[in-house]
Amino acid sequence: MELGTNEFADLSLQEFIDLKLSKFNMSEITDDLFTQHQPDNNQTSSSTSSSESSESSSLSPSSSSYNSNTSRCISSNCGLGKEKKNLSEQNFVDCQTFGNKGCEGGCAHNAYHQVLKGHGVSHSNMYPYVGYKNTAICSAVGLTINIRSYAMTLGRKEFGLTKALLDTPVSASFDASSREFQLYVRGIFSSPTCDKLKPSHSVLVTGYQPGAWLIKNSFGVNWGEAGFFRLARNTDDKCGIASFASYPEFNGVIP
Repeated sequence: MELGTNEFADLSLQEFIDLKLSKFNMSEITDDLFTQHQPDNNQTSSSTSSSESSESSSLSPSSSSYNSNTSRCISSNCGLGKEKKNLSEQNFVDCQTFGNKGCEGGCAHNAYHQVLKGHGVSHSNMYPYVGYKNTAICSAVGLTINIRSYAMTLGRKEFGLTKALLDTPVSASFDASSREFQLYVRGIFSSPTCDKLKPSHSVLVTGYQPGAWLIKNSFGVNWGEAGFFRLARNTDDKCGIASFASYPEFNGVIP
């Protein structure tokens, strides 16, 4: 892993946390949630569980224009937009329900629940991001995609995340509140201070290699590895990337 003088190097660690990371209500993330929302047994996979690597090639570019706590919206929208469709983060911010708090943070599985109960999410061209919450303009116009259900990763373990990634990118949260992540430039990220029980940032896991998870961030294409980074894999989920992960299901089959 290479650390260096990136766009956040002039901040203190606390300033970086306050500016770029998120707030989570940990009381909402229980073992019961993972028991109740397990993958559909009829789900069709186009891959095999013996694969040593997996990566999605159909993702929109990373953007740096978002409020820090909107990373949950970006993560869940990317999970929905497996094809190159830019879905509306602002739709989530303005129309937040089910425990999420718009620009004040929330969880990806609650965002999926919002799509499920609200019967879709808008396209970003019809409902562009503005960076603040305005419930007065919460609108259902131009809904482009809906889901049948959503699932949490099996067992809250790395093997469950691997299994899910054989079919689809996965929304996940992990502990990013370290100096190593603040100064990340390239390579496989790890930190001795990672705490799997204290997620602070939402991202999209797009695939894996034998020793690393491949992850899309929300800091823009000039950050890290063209907006992406790699996180150490097979570490007993030290940073928590598999502990709070979820993804949508579309009529029992992930397209």
